[in-house]
Amino acid sequence: MQAPVNGVKGPGPDPPASTLPGVTQPPPMGSEQMAADTAAMRADLDLVDRLLRAALARQVGPHLPALMDEVRRLAAAPEPAGGGPGLSRLDALLAGLDLEATIALVRACTADFHLGNIVEQAHRSLLLGAGPGWLEAAVDRILEAGLPEADVREVVARLEVRPVLTAHPTEATRWSTLSKLAAVAALLERRRGPLAPAEVEEIDRDLAATIEALWQTDELRHERPTPVDEARQAIYWLLSLFDVLGPLSSRVERELARLVGDLPPEAAPLRFGTWAGGDRDGNPAVTAAVTREVLARQYDEGLGRLLGAVDELGAALSCSTTVVGVSPALAASLAADAVALPEVAARYGARNATEPYRLKCRFIAARLELTRRRLAGEEPAPTGAYDGPGGLLADLGLVRRSLEEHGGELIAAGLPSRLVRRVAAFGFGLATLDLRDHAARHHEALARLPGFDGYAALGRAERTARLAAELAAGAAPAAVASWGEDGPAALMHGLAAALDRLGERAVESYLVS
Repeated sequence: MQAPVNGVKGPGPDPPASTLPGVTQPPPMGSEQMAADTAAMRADLDLVDRLLRAALARQVGPHLPALMDEVRRLAAAPEPAGGGPGLSRLDALLAGLDLEATIALVRACTADFHLGNIVEQAHRSLLLGAGPGWLEAAVDRILEAGLPEADVREVVARLEVRPVLTAHPTEATRWSTLSKLAAVAALLERRRGPLAPAEVEEIDRDLAATIEALWQTDELRHERPTPVDEARQAIYWLLSLFDVLGPLSSRVERELARLVGDLPPEAAPLRFGTWAGGDRDGNPAVTAAVTREVLARQYDEGLGRLLGAVDELGAALSCSTTVVGVSPALAASLAADAVALPEVAARYGARNATEPYRLKCRFIAARLELTRRRLAGEEPAPTGAYDGPGGLLADLGLVRRSLEEHGGELIAAGLPSRLVRRVAAFGFGLATLDLRDHAARHHEALARLPGFDGYAALGRAERTARLAAELAAGAAPAAVASWGEDGPAALMHGLAAALDRLGERAVESYLVS
């Protein structure tokens, strides 16, 4: 199932060429490449179809895949021009099934759909990642157009693409199903590499086992999804995006550098948003407490993924001072870290004495863990915790510059740069949470203020005048602080606390619908 994303359409015609003077439409993909991509996708589709059919035969019996084949054949058969039976044979076949057979057929077709969808998504991802592609072509066209450099710099400085994941309970797929589909995609990706026959056989066995587990998993929830369930699904997609953003962001940074030079570390041309846990309009289950819980989950998961990324970076940066030097700034930061985090220095100082980048990553990981505890409310302000992503970006910048200054330009352009872009894009909380509530709830809340009797019944012009007068007076009624556990006032108090604790990126938009 594809994550619902605002403003992003599915497959369809290419958008029209830019209307900027001198900018032309890029050439279409070569037919040979398209044929090769289509053949590769067809091979993966045939593989998962064969494995699914084998699983169904083992689990239920050979009659189930045979029934699926017959349904496909009848559904694909063209309607006879002169009337005749047409789809009536399919109608008769389905009408003759008992309840147990119908359920088995529906579940088998659902599994078939999920597997076909995940294969298509994986190959679409490969196609978008193949170069030279649309991104390089777009930059080429901008350069060829000869636009004023100042105009291009202004646009790039303001550039921010922000897909927003929405919350739709009717589309919620269970986490158990999503995780197995993700495993199928990962196995298919591994299978594309140069492998020995024994390795291919092992991957195919893992694929067969995963597809069999998918069949044995109940795809239906036995209770209505809560807003927190919806948020968990959004977090699943965000974590998937976190994993793929590194190479993509490096490519974006490289191409934009052709237009305006190097981007500053804090630049975030790509960021993400979500409504899950914040869309209160029409969903009374999204309370202020739910919004707080969802934000806490986002930040816990986001910091957890950053900790894993920092561990990966530390494992890769084995550069030793017995071979190459480091910058004075990095050396000074390590000395300050040792004072602020003496436990980390005592544990790793000797072990990584000649590996300054690994030692720096140890300190960064410790600070992230302290930050995780602080944001979870375990401690008000543990010594050494980051105040926000800016501190982490500063530490990673020290690592990157030191590498560049000491013969490690290629190293710096790899994992360190990719992690910097991930931090800029995701921050600590993966996505910015958008809040939305209906205007009527705000009218009802304001009607409870002293002197606002009958406010909810006023017309638009009268309400506007009344609010303008109140705002001009500059007085915030103390009664607001005691308004119940939910509603706009309670949400605003919780929002203020969340922004103080999590930072301004936690929530940036409040929509009154």
